[in-house]
Amino acid sequence: MPPTIPDLKITSINSPNANKIKGNKKNLLLLISMFLLILVMVIGIVAISINLQQKPISEKAKASVWQGYAGQEKCGITFVQAIESPICEDLTAQTNLTPINPSKKNDVSNYVVTYTIKNTSGQSHTVKYSKSGYYCQEPYGQLKRNFGCWEGGTDGVEETITLASGETKIITVSVSSTSKQVCGSYQTDFAILNVDGDANCAYKNDYGETLTSTSTCQTGNTCTEPTVPPTVPPSIPPTVPPTIPPTVPPTIPPTVPPTVPPTIPPTVPPTIPPTSPPSSTATPKPTSSACIQVVPNIPQGVGIEIINNNQCKFSWNEVSNVTGYQISWGENPNGEGKPNVNLGKLLTYTFDCPELTTKTYYFKVRAMNECAEGTFSNIVHAGSWPTPTEIILAKTTSGATAKPITPSIPSAGVAQFGFLLIPLGIILMALIL
Repeated sequence: MPPTIPDLKITSINSPNANKIKGNKKNLLLLISMFLLILVMVIGIVAISINLQQKPISEKAKASVWQGYAGQEKCGITFVQAIESPICEDLTAQTNLTPINPSKKNDVSNYVVTYTIKNTSGQSHTVKYSKSGYYCQEPYGQLKRNFGCWEGGTDGVEETITLASGETKIITVSVSSTSKQVCGSYQTDFAILNVDGDANCAYKNDYGETLTSTSTCQTGNTCTEPTVPPTVPPSIPPTVPPTIPPTVPPTIPPTVPPTVPPTIPPTVPPTIPPTSPPSSTATPKPTSSACIQVVPNIPQGVGIEIINNNQCKFSWNEVSNVTGYQISWGENPNGEGKPNVNLGKLLTYTFDCPELTTKTYYFKVRAMNECAEGTFSNIVHAGSWPTPTEIILAKTTSGATAKPITPSIPSAGVAQFGFLLIPLGIILMALIL
């Protein structure tokens, strides 16, 4: 007897249960697509917002420091770089007196630029150079060759130095406003004139000028004349004639006959031996010292700030009764290695510090006066340890060190392609529906 085959119930694909399952899958797919679409649009909006925030409001002005022949070697001498302090962005385009952004100002009353040269040959060289500093009351002054308002300062001070093989020299040029106000414009020039007496080693620019590097600083502020109070003539009291007393005739007393006194023999006084005066001892005069000032205090509030991951801004608090400050810095943990920099009474100093991801720079500062040099401050550092973009602020007065601040950097890729995400989401939604 053949086996009995049970009846198999086959569900038609058009049955109600099959249609229900198919509808649920379609709804789930639609929900997932809508979620992805909303997510893509949100990311696109955020990316557009970041991109708009990163766009400049107005045209960016040219750099205020012309590095000239930085990094080039000529006759064994290499011009390394020029660094301005404080950083002073030009407010106009070149040869134009109209500001790009009238609200932008540079608060500078004393402009300092350091020019660095190095002997990169294997032998000693004698270098003759000139340095110049000019001041102009025009708030948007241009280079001296294009604008004729420059006055004051120093023009073409020449110096001769000898550099050993591998030795570095830092030349400082400082210019102040004549009124001590934050106004007008500044310019500094540096030129190598000859090397070992050979004028062919000088650098010349496109204008035929012997010029290695130059810099300008526009404050955007017009100088105002100080208000002089009016001169008031002194009050002259009226002349009062003197009072003449009346003339009184003199009274003549009656004539009285003189009385003759009796004759008395003279008395001879006793002889007294002379007494010699006491001997006096001269009081010594206090010795005066040509230098009576005390050693200046240690600078407090020493800190270092990283700018754009390639510049270091070193700062400290003011110390009283000093004539200037001296910076010691380098890649050694003791804050040495580079030539010391004398800055006058500046409280900040900004310079290039490249390769922060692989190098660490250490800094310290001390105050000076006519009599003595103070003790160096605590050492601050910036660079590859602990992070390339840290900002270290050492507070000597409280004994505590501020926590490093690492600025967040938005993703460049999202900001660049954010505009493409919105239309992509719209196309995806149209395909689903």
